Amino acid sequence: MFWLFTGLVAATGLVLCWRSLARRSRFARAPAPRREREEREEGTVETVEFPASDGTRLEGWLFLPRAPRAPLVVMAPGLTGTKDGHLEPFAWRFARRGMAVLLFDYRCFGGSDGEPRHWADPARHREDYESALRFARGPLASHGRVDAGRIALWGSSFSGGTALVGPLFARNAESQADFLARQLGAGP
Repeated sequence: MFWLFTGLVAATGLVLCWRSLARRSRFARAPAPRREREEREEGTVETVEFPASDGTRLEGWLFLPRAPRAPLVVMAPGLTGTKDGHLEPFAWRFARRGMAVLLFDYRCFGGSDGEPRHWADPARHREDYESALRFARGPLASHGRVDAGRIALWGSSFSGGTALVGPLFARNAESQADFLARQLGAGP
């Protein structure tokens, strides 16, 4: 009985502490510098913005190969990472292979808006992937920048798991393994 009571007291203390910190986040939003459009041999990269499901502004980098209407890889960093971490070399590799990449920051991280800063929530991260898919199938596809019929989700670290369950929640998202195997010339 003593351990049950002690556990309840500790859990209550943690919840109250978390709620207090969440209300007055000490992580001020430091505006990330907007990336200018950059041209390379593989293609171009530019900053794009699109709304999350709650209207919060999400920021991403769109890597476009030289080919029009390229297949798209939607990519996000791990649980608390940002797009300017270690994922850019992967995006350029996909671009060299003729695939576009939408690399974005989750709400409350990096260049995206949202408070409190650095709030990691796997359910919201899944929603942000869905928002990126809506953006890809809407404005990006309607302007001929990507092929809305060939989209895969790709994640690093924790977001790899989010990308794997993404097709369960997003209609018409292809199996990541099948998509990448075909695009890289190793599939059926």
